[in-house]
Amino acid sequence: GGAAGLETALFLAGKGTIDGDTLDFLMGHQAESRETLSALLVRGLKKITIVERLKRLGQDIGQSTRWTILQDLARLGVRTLVQTAATEITPQGVLVERHGKELLLPADSVVIATGTKSVNDLWEQITDQASELYRIGDAHTPRNALDAVAEGFSLGRDL
Repeated sequence: GGAAGLETALFLAGKGTIDGDTLDFLMGHQAESRETLSALLVRGLKKITIVERLKRLGQDIGQSTRWTILQDLARLGVRTLVQTAATEITPQGVLVERHGKELLLPADSVVIATGTKSVNDLWEQITDQASELYRIGDAHTPRNALDAVAEGFSLGRDL
């Protein structure tokens, strides 16, 4: 239910839908009815469900971006379950606990987006081999790509 999970769900939900150029071609040639074209715009190859422990989705996303992502997810028929905890992945799907009840969400694919953690094995190996060494980006503290790029730019400018 964070930024990475929502964006991944949005990407996957769009797989198999038609794009603007295809819509233009099909409408221009009256190849399909408007109802069929409307369905093709929002019906992807998979049924997607987002499971989030917290009360709200996208708490790590800016308000205007969050609003558009949630709107797109709804348009694409993505099911969202907040205040729900995944407890187990089985061959049949994902077991979740929601409002004190255990439910099975049937699934043939599962994407796990549970957060980030710095991995600093290389830093530990080379820290005493250089007179000047800087740890930036996710190696320093996990965060979004924009923050990491800005940090790299600032360091490069200062050097």
